[in-house]
Parts: sequence; C-alpha cells; structure tokens
Amino acid sequence: MTTAIATEASAPAAIHSSRTKLAQAAASSAVPLNHTFPNSYKDDLAVHTLQVSPEVGHARYLDASLPYVPVFEEQYGPEVSSSLQTKYYTLTESGQAGIEAATDSLHALFVQATEHVLLHQEALAPYFHIPAALWPRIQHSWAHHKNDTISGRLDFALTDQGTKVYEYNADSASCLMECGYTQDAWSKAAGLGSIGRSNSATLFSQLTAAWKGKNVQGTLHLLCDDDPEERYHSLYMKAAAEAAGIPCTLVVGVQELHYDEDGVTILDGQNHPVRNVWKTWAWQTVISQYEAGNGAASSGHVQVMDVMLHPSVRVFEPLWTVLPSSKAILPILSQLAPDNPYLLRSTFDAADIATFKGGYVAKPVMGRTGANDQLYSNC
Repeated sequence: MTTAIATEASAPAAIHSSRTKLAQAAASSAVPLNHTFPNSYKDDLAVHTLQVSPEVGHARYLDASLPYVPVFEEQYGPEVSSSLQTKYYTLTESGQAGIEAATDSLHALFVQATEHVLLHQEALAPYFHIPAALWPRIQHSWAHHKNDTISGRLDFALTDQGTKVYEYNADSASCLMECGYTQDAWSKAAGLGSIGRSNSATLFSQLTAAWKGKNVQGTLHLLCDDDPEERYHSLYMKAAAEAAGIPCTLVVGVQELHYDEDGVTILDGQNHPVRNVWKTWAWQTVISQYEAGNGAASSGHVQVMDVMLHPSVRVFEPLWTVLPSSKAILPILSQLAPDNPYLLRSTFDAADIATFKGGYVAKPVMGRTGANDQLYSNC
C-alpha cells in the first residue's frame, strides 16, 4: 500500500512559488527560530509586464562560448523573448532577506529531522517506503558523507502569513543555471539592469567554493540522462567544479559505463575508473531499480543503481539526502517544530485532517513533480 500524507493548504493568497538555492555543506543542528527573523510575504513579490522592441526581443542574449549555453538554446531558443510582450518578477530587499533567513533555518531543521529519523529508524522507516536492505547504507552515508552536499532547492510559497515551505529537494535540485546565469543575462539584455540587483549573482562562486571544500581526489564524473535540461544543468555544474580545479567528465546516459575485467570497478568510455559522481538522477530512481532487481547488482550492463550504490564511488548528493527529499519528512518536521512559522502542518493521521482550516493537499510519499497530488477543501 502506498502511504499518503496530508499537508494543510496554505492561505488563499499563497499564489506564488519561490525557489531558493543552497551551495554549502549540511549544518549539524537546527537554528533556533526567532520570530523577529526577517520574513517574506506575498506583497514582496511583484509581476511586471515588459514591452520590448523587435530588435531587443529577437536578439541573442547568452554567451554561446560557454559550454552550457548551446544546450540551453537548443531547449528554449536564443532570443530574449518569442513575444514582444513578456513578464518579469521583482522581490523587495526585505523579501529577499526573509527568504535567506527561512532557507538557513529550514535547511538546518530538515537536517535535524533527518538525524531524528535515523535515530528512530525502527519506528519511522516504514513511512519512507525504502527497502530495508538500504537503511544500513543510509546510516553509513550519514555517518561518513554527511557533508558531501553541494546544492539543494527549497520550494516556497509567499503568503499573507509569510514564507511557507512546500518541500526540500535536497537530492537532485535543478534550476542552477537559470538562477546563476540565465536570469541575469536576460535582465541585462531586456534593459532591466537599473531596476534592481541580482539575488543570485554569487551562485556560481558559491558552487565553486563548495567543490573546493570537498577534497575530491581524481576525476569527477557528472552523470545525467539524455535530456537537454539535464545536460545544460550538468554542464553548468561541471564548469563550477572545473573552476574549483577538479578534472571532470560528462557522462550522458550509462551506456558507455562498463565493468573492468574483474567485474568490480566501473569504468567510463575511456576506461577510466569511476570514483566520484555528481548526478542528476534522483535516488528514487536507484530505489526503483533496486526493488525491480530485488537488490541484485546488474550482470554485465551497468545501471544507475550500480554506480550510485557502488561501495567505491563517492556520490554528490549522498544517499542520506533521500530522507529530507521525501515527503515523509514533512509530518516529522511538524512534530519536531509544531510552532515553526515556515511550516505547513502535515500529518500521516487522517484524524488530524478535520483540524486543517480551509483544506489540505494529499501527497504520495514517493511522488515527484506534483504527480498524484490531490487538493481537498474543508470549507
């Protein structure tokens, strides 16, 4: 049976979703909440209509010499705007400060909740629908690779009551290139440079600093699926890792990967050993492959799970991030921090639903990208 959780619906004014980046190692404990912390509200975010001339709208605005740009343009085209009327968003200074405060506090709280789950594994593991045989690996990942994190994404709603978090994609967060490069280049090309400042101009340097702190020995293999978004996302991360002095190889798909003659070490297409991996593949993909194969490693043909679960491969983001990325963590957060102003109350217990004002969202624990989410009204 698939477990579902219920999350109290945010206020009707919660119409905007904001995505915030992290590029630092995991904190060790939660930051105590102080209600004087800055916060972000619905009115801090504004949408504007922009009329551009044909000359501006049809101009190419990205630097095609950057390795990730041609792939991005393959997906979205090279023009500033396909229409001469477009939109852009602004966020107030106080709103930006509020999002940063919420990000720091919530990241620490999600990490604290992860530790709580691992300390109470027997009671809480069933909620996560992770094969029992993988829990020792998760415990090992937490004990030995707790700080092997590079980036994550918190998904927020800005409401009249302040910032509310929907979930934490701590495993395979995307949108790095858009936040760290594309939106700033677009703003400049569209003539918006005098309106404000970038809220993510330092993202690339933060990613580079994060890689410098990981002491990666040897080549970093960046694994992604053969999808334009995953490829330009991977190339952007590759550029950040290379700026940190790490030799990198991009691997699209897993077809070129194979075992050595002893059937132990995984090699790339150039017969170089794969020891360090950053990936766009979600750990949920690994879990699905693991369950389908009853936990057995592939014979001959290398699968994603063979790479990411290989005992000699160091993976960024590490296996333990499957826990804060799971929707099963949300009710646990509500139990650990019931008065946290950034949280929407969540529960596994259907009896709690009647106390949710206005309505709630039922989400499958293993769902992704909003699949099978259901909205209910208590009105």
